[in-house]
Order: sequence, then C-alpha cells, then structure tokens
Amino acid sequence: MKRYLALLLALMLITGVAACDGNGAAPPEPQTSEAEAGPADTEEETVENPPILRIGALFALSGDRAAIGTDQKNATELWLDSRDGRIGPYEVELIFEDDTGSVDEVIGRVQNLIETEDVHILFGAATAEIGYAVGETAIFAGIPYIIPTVTADDMTQRRRHELLIRTGGTSSQRTHPFGHWAYRERGIRTVGTMAGDCLLGHEGTAGFVRTFEEAGGRVLNQVWTPPDSWDYTTFLDQIPREADALFLQYGSQDLNRVLAAIRGTGLDMPILSGFGVVDAYILTSFDPNTAPVIYSAAHWTATGDTPYAAAFTEAFRTRFGTLPSIYAMEVYTGLSILEAAILEADGFTENFAYFLRAIHTVEVQTPKGLVSIDQWNNPLQDVRIHRGERGDNGELTSVPVYTFSMVGQFWRYDPEAFLALPSYDRYFRSR
Repeated sequence: MKRYLALLLALMLITGVAACDGNGAAPPEPQTSEAEAGPADTEEETVENPPILRIGALFALSGDRAAIGTDQKNATELWLDSRDGRIGPYEVELIFEDDTGSVDEVIGRVQNLIETEDVHILFGAATAEIGYAVGETAIFAGIPYIIPTVTADDMTQRRRHELLIRTGGTSSQRTHPFGHWAYRERGIRTVGTMAGDCLLGHEGTAGFVRTFEEAGGRVLNQVWTPPDSWDYTTFLDQIPREADALFLQYGSQDLNRVLAAIRGTGLDMPILSGFGVVDAYILTSFDPNTAPVIYSAAHWTATGDTPYAAAFTEAFRTRFGTLPSIYAMEVYTGLSILEAAILEADGFTENFAYFLRAIHTVEVQTPKGLVSIDQWNNPLQDVRIHRGERGDNGELTSVPVYTFSMVGQFWRYDPEAFLALPSYDRYFRSR
C-alpha cells in the first residue's frame, strides 16, 4: 500500500470526536456506480480552468457546541490553505453549513447542499443523531459522507454502507484497549463508572467494561447522567470510595463540567477517561498541586508527541492563538485521508467507484499517527494511554505511557462474532 505523508505541508507551515443516539431504518442501497475498472483516461485540465471539487462541511456553528464547530472550521481552512486550495488537480470549494443540533433542520440544509450547491462530498457533523441523519441523506443521494467526529459504533458496523466513510473512530474503539490496560498493566481491580446517558456514554462505557471484566476486573456500580447536565456533584457522590478508580465517558462541554465537579468535591481516586481528558487544553484548567491522577485513552494529544502532531499543533496555534482540540485534529485528519484516496484513484468525479476502493488501500500519516481504513470503512489507528503529569514549568502536561498499535473497531474479537451480538447499550455487562 502507498503511504502519503499527508502532513508534509503542515510541517512546511512551521518552517515557512459524539453525543446522543439517533436511530432509524436501515439505509437504502445506493445505485450501482458506473466506473468499475479503474482510473479513467481523462483530458488534462488547464491550470486556468481546473476542475472543481465541492465539499459540503457541516459543523456546529451556533448553540452550546459552537466552540467545537468553530475549531473544526478553523482546522478545515488551515488544511485547505496549506494546499493552496487544491486536492491534486481539483480546486476545492468549501461550503459551510451549521448542523444546528436539530435533525429536522439539518436534513433541509443537507438537501440544500446536495440539490442547490451540487456538492460532491458531505463532511462533518458532531453528534450521533445528526450523523445518522446526514448519512441516510447522503446514501439516498449517492454521494460519500466523510465522518471525522461522529463516533456512533453502528455507522461502520451493523448499519455500515460503502458511502459512509469514518476517519475518526468509534465510541468503543479507544475504550476496548483501555479496559484491558487498566487491569493488566495498571493493576486496577475495581471501578465505578460515570457517563452521559446517551450513545457516546453507552458505547464507550460498554467497551471499557467488556475488556475490564473479561480480564478479571469488577465494576462496583454504574452512574448515568442526563445529557448536558450542569451539576454533577450528586452523581459523583454515588461513586463508591472503595473503588480503585473512576471511569468517565463524556465529550465536549459535559467533560469540562464533570472535571469541575471533581475538583470541587476533592475526589482523589485515579480517573480513567475514554475521551481525551489529558489533552493539553483541558489540563490547563487543573491546579497541578491538587489534581488527581488522570489517565486517558486517546488517539493523540495537542502537546505533540509525534512530529506530525507537533507540526499541526504549532501551525494551528500560530494562526489561531489556541491549542487545537481533538475535534480540530479529527477534521484535519479526515481531509488528509480524503486527499490520499483521491490521489490514489487518480480522480474523484471521473473515477468514483475506484475512489471508493482506493480509500481502503491508502495509509496516511496524520497528527494522530499512521491511519488506514478497514473493509467496514472505519480507521485502524493507534490508541495511546496518556497520564497527566507535572512538567518542568510546574504545569500539568500529557505524557504517553502505553501505546496499542493500529487498533480496529473490533479490538481483538472476531468481526463476524462481534457483529452477531447486540449493539452496545447502557445495560451491557460481560458477566
């Protein structure tokens, strides 16, 4: 397979992740693609009149997730500017839409992107509910949907489709190895769990619980909190203080509120988070003298523990004055994988069917490491366990302590046996 150093231009800049569930009917099958053999022979376009590739990008640009959407939009523009607005021979037109957080409203906006703006690709969205709606609309229209941050497991499992191409990862993809590590490598024997009562919380917690219990661990209790809660203190009071650790599964603004409540209650047991708690932009809110021991399963950290991560972080911080979040990183990564597949297929609009096959043949160096796409259209990627530690300047920083290489969405389970089981939910226990 070919490897594309998709962040090479990001290096030149320096020198010169879902909420509640959305269920629906199984998606319809797409129409058969015309091109089946391979790259087509097309006349070379002149520089003065390059072919256009239109990408409809849906980000949360209003409401309580607007900070995330703005971060994603910034990363998209940074990526495109680093390539002078082009992917191979194509001039890229980005058409931004607010995903609004409302399924009914977003479907209308997606239809506008498809029917009025005539986009070739859909990209983005933040939550599972919105992601499923965008996916079904894309399938009906017969165009690809690149999914950088919607983590709903079944989009690339029981409800997978060739036009749904995830580049970010599933809710349980990080937490499967995390549960294994907590018992086998960290020596944790008992945990309490606390998570949002939504798809991200259900799936991420189930992934952790499954491998932790299979290794021999014991879950003392599970606490579920309503999405977008403001006061988590009473929920933290339900965690048994005799537990060896507390496992958390939250995303976006909920995570910051939970961490604030932990600081307020003085809870001092180790924290295990399945969603980037030790990312640098979150650690800055902790007092390094009183912070509990924090471990997190993540695909990357903004402190830049690889050359590609460091390049992206520096380019983003130089331009926007802040550290990039995991959401910004996943958008940047998704566009890099899209680019690699288009280059491998020697086109997109002319070689559409070949592009859909090429997505499975490329390996791309990204801010989170080497990424490839499996036969179910989900990434194979490293999962790194990080620990928050005090740096030389006295501030908390994120330090990688263990890496699981090229982890897939099925962990070490047989895919057919995995898919034969019911989807993960809030009631899942391995025993």
